Amino acid sequence: MKNFLSVIAVCVSLSACTRTIYISEKSIIHDAEYDSEFPSQPTSDYLEDINNSVKMVNTMSSYHGYEFTMKDGPLKSQIRDPKISEKAIKEKYLNSPASGTATVIFHDPDRVALLTCYHVVQSPDTIINYFLDENGKQTPFIESVYFKVRHTITVTGVPEVNDFEVLAFDDQKDLAVIGKKYSTKQVLNLSVFTYPKGRAEELRMGTFVYVFGFPRGERMVGATIVSRANKDRDHGFVLNTPMHRGISGGLVMAIRDGIPNFEWVGMVFAVAGERIEYLVPERETEAQPSDVQHPYSGDIYLNSTRSIVYGITYAVSIESIELFFQESKMALATKGFNSDLFLQEKPQGPRSKESNDLKIRNLLAPNNDGS
Repeated sequence: MKNFLSVIAVCVSLSACTRTIYISEKSIIHDAEYDSEFPSQPTSDYLEDINNSVKMVNTMSSYHGYEFTMKDGPLKSQIRDPKISEKAIKEKYLNSPASGTATVIFHDPDRVALLTCYHVVQSPDTIINYFLDENGKQTPFIESVYFKVRHTITVTGVPEVNDFEVLAFDDQKDLAVIGKKYSTKQVLNLSVFTYPKGRAEELRMGTFVYVFGFPRGERMVGATIVSRANKDRDHGFVLNTPMHRGISGGLVMAIRDGIPNFEWVGMVFAVAGERIEYLVPERETEAQPSDVQHPYSGDIYLNSTRSIVYGITYAVSIESIELFFQESKMALATKGFNSDLFLQEKPQGPRSKESNDLKIRNLLAPNNDGS
């Protein structure tokens, strides 16, 4: 009986032992293709390094406008008439904010440039709303018109965060380079994105990727997979991940044959959505606590909004981004920027490492050497 108890005690003692396990490079499949499995090596240092180049962009467009009656509503050809305000029944001011994600692609003591989505930093010069007839069809008469009087772009985490401008854009690809020349020389060592450019055309269904950005204004990195590769001739792709507003411009990074082989394969530009129409009370009316469960007798307006369909996220390919840079050389040069200096690649990894082996500490494992 004592011998039996001794055996049990030894077994319990051995099973409670911990040791360090090394997983060597031989455990990684080297097939020169993008990985579809979760990384088997530590990634935090690399993710933090990439994330340091990703910034939040905020824009604000301010408008001055007028509202009209159906009788006095002007035509579109008349909105530049200096006397248009005399026909208005109401003068109004409107602010339209937006936010997104941008990546630092160039920085020196005098200038900085970032890549983002065009729709994040663009806003219309004029907003026009038309009256509808009894059948719900649009008439030529304007109900309200707003003229843009100010547009600002700010980028957090960089010197002189205000007064950025659009240096080059492509509205079809939804790409834009924003930047500025500093008023004084900067000594801040701003982190510039320098990881290798990959090939989105080589992505496959199930390819594992990381997404970096600012959904709802929060700095985040997410892991997901490619659900549809090469969805168009420009090698755009679809990700199976729930994203929120603010992720537009977010980096998409794939891994080829394990850590640290990160490659930039694209940029998020849109999430799936649907338009929802609903009725709202008079626009100047603010509900009071006493109004709850009381009949409303004021005017009712039709309004609409875009609701996000979560789980479907669209990305533009790195091939489209490279073509955009080539086509924008002249526009960037006129602003004092040389696109050849953008995205200068560096040796991969945030710092030199003694080994690419993964060291996993304190894992319970069978002990064969009796320690």
